[in-house]
Amino acid sequence: MSLLEKYQRIRNTFSYSIQSSGGINRNDGSGDEIGKFQLNIPPFPFPENQQSKLGIFTLESFYFTAQTDALYISGGDDGLPVNSDYDISGFYVEINGIGIRPQLFTTAINNGLRSNKIFPVINEYGRRRKRGNAPDTEYDYAKRVCGGECNKSVICSNPSGSNIQVKVYSMDTGELIAEQGLDSIINFKIEMLPDDFQDREMN
Repeated sequence: MSLLEKYQRIRNTFSYSIQSSGGINRNDGSGDEIGKFQLNIPPFPFPENQQSKLGIFTLESFYFTAQTDALYISGGDDGLPVNSDYDISGFYVEINGIGIRPQLFTTAINNGLRSNKIFPVINEYGRRRKRGNAPDTEYDYAKRVCGGECNKSVICSNPSGSNIQVKVYSMDTGELIAEQGLDSIINFKIEMLPDDFQDREMN
């Protein structure tokens, strides 16, 4: 890749780091929950990006933040996954609203391999929360975050000015992550493709 090509690719790539608490709070009180939030993608600044029809969407990572010993992501009662002393294994992050092409195939929450808009994210920071019936003083202290990297890329439509919706499910139970007084953050990037990129590649 030449320096010019590298410059053009960086110039056409837009990165986003968005917290759920910064989501759109709708009239029904939803839209900024940790496991269900939405946001607007602002218009692109350059005319060639505004005119582009296709982009490459890459989900870089997804995390839950501001955890404490007593307050952390769970799939069950009292902050623990159901019938377990361990953290949740991972999460399924569903993204709608930007015309993601049907290239992702997961069993996810439907028990059947089919195309969807769901990205798997392993909880890299998951660990044992409690040693059996040990008292609180013998809990394993967890990190302040849970989640991890993804780095899966798919084709999408031009998202400029679009409303993107994010839903997060437990990989262990398939249930939507409930509001628990924490925050979540999604990191992704979108590289916009010039309309004549196929002609350029052929030359």
